[in-house]
Amino acid sequence: QSNKGYRTVWYSLQTAFNAVVTIDAQTSNYDTVLGIFTGTCGNLTPVVSNDDYTGFNARVTFTLKKNVTYYVETADWSPGAAGQKNLNLFIQAEPINSQWQQLPASNGLEASASVSVGGQIYTVGGIDAASARSNRVYRYDPPSNSWTPMSALIPAGGLSHATAVYLNGKIYTAGGDIGSLNNFSSQHNAYDISLNSWTTTNPANVPGSGVGWSAAVAVPGQNNEYYLLGGAAAKPTLTTTTAVSNQVWLYNVTTNSWSPAVSMSTPRYGHTAAYVGGQICVVGGLDGNAALLPNGECWTPGGGSWQPIAPLNIPRYGAASAVGPDGRWYVFGGKDANHQAIAEVEVYDPANPGDGWTLLGISFDLGGNLDTRARAWPTGQFAGGTLYALGGRDTIEGNVILYVQSLQPPGRPSGYLPVIMNGTGDFDDNFSVARPLALNVPQNGDFAQSTDFFDAYTININNLTAVTIRLSQIPAASEYQVSLYDSNKALLAEALQSGNQDKIIQTALGAGRYYLMVERVYGVSDGSHYQIVINN
Repeated sequence: QSNKGYRTVWYSLQTAFNAVVTIDAQTSNYDTVLGIFTGTCGNLTPVVSNDDYTGFNARVTFTLKKNVTYYVETADWSPGAAGQKNLNLFIQAEPINSQWQQLPASNGLEASASVSVGGQIYTVGGIDAASARSNRVYRYDPPSNSWTPMSALIPAGGLSHATAVYLNGKIYTAGGDIGSLNNFSSQHNAYDISLNSWTTTNPANVPGSGVGWSAAVAVPGQNNEYYLLGGAAAKPTLTTTTAVSNQVWLYNVTTNSWSPAVSMSTPRYGHTAAYVGGQICVVGGLDGNAALLPNGECWTPGGGSWQPIAPLNIPRYGAASAVGPDGRWYVFGGKDANHQAIAEVEVYDPANPGDGWTLLGISFDLGGNLDTRARAWPTGQFAGGTLYALGGRDTIEGNVILYVQSLQPPGRPSGYLPVIMNGTGDFDDNFSVARPLALNVPQNGDFAQSTDFFDAYTININNLTAVTIRLSQIPAASEYQVSLYDSNKALLAEALQSGNQDKIIQTALGAGRYYLMVERVYGVSDGSHYQIVINN
């Protein structure tokens, strides 16, 4: 009982997944108030509260983060009411409209290296479902979601936790884990894509006795050299005695030699790196005490010292990262301090470094729920403006993840006022909760309630594509309409047909995200199905 006389009941709630949940006291027989808090007893932080959502009963909907304890307070707004009062609380997970599209299961490896070449992605090595190190290069073709094993085998044999770059028709791999008890590999190999072969004379070995859990970065336009950054010099890893490097090495193809560059400020391994906004940047990873490093730093090639950048919101190691066509840097996957896979995706905009890392909303989580799992040690690249996440391991059940997920990143508004899509209506009633569509895959919809007038859909287009949008199977004596919008909610086209005849839009769409709105102008709301499809 509170100090104001109102009777209260407290519960705690925690899950292993991120989720959007609703807690409802609708069938309770007294006036309820709900409050959700985080923190500790005596130092609680309010998350959300509600009174009288329906009649006199409360309901709240909020985003619940994994492994965070939430405290649920239910208060009686009618102190001193006579008779027995029954509290009924219901909790349910709401559907999350993931922005990632899951493609059919195909191939997957943990801790492989990858590069993007001509709209295709090549992976080198990795750990397979049988926990064996792979000695293969695979080519992934996004349009067909197909994998092709290259016949030339990695000279080092089975290889994982290596790093790779693409230079002038070749994929260079440096170091990595070949299964030795105490050492990482010092091998440095080059795979010629056009010849489907590894060079007969290997490039010069990496400096030192070997390196693993490192990162390599090539500077666009400089096809004769690349940088190797940090890493662990020996095994075992994840100890307080692991030898960790802050050294940066520059490899020159012409001279087949390594030379030292400006060292990073912080030794790290298990980090991720990229060429971002004219600089070489690293973030995350572990230090020599196996402690997570949330911070990052950037360096201009040929310039002075490394400069710090904002830390990650969620420190991680074993993550993947890639830079999008708009120059923003995406970090995804990896492991937390408890060595559990991380679902949240973060993005860094070099044009606005003061904004730091932006933690994208739950709909951008890469797995981390009951249907799809978060990925530890994934790899991934952009191809055709779309981000592809490949491989990695599910740390809950221990399985290598075989399916690919693709994401059309959220773009910057251009030429329009920003559209903030954060509606809270029923599932699919507005663009913020639009259902995903795929090309040439029909989808059924319906209007099952008298108050249901809108169904929203979204689709990601990778390349300039001529499409036909068809809304069909409209119930008799009904008028449905379909309209096409861009990601800034600008109307692009609408069907001109009337009545319940098929509604058709024919147009060409460039790469990007688009939205369709199906509107029930008038007619029955009995759950009769209509069909929507986008064909190319």
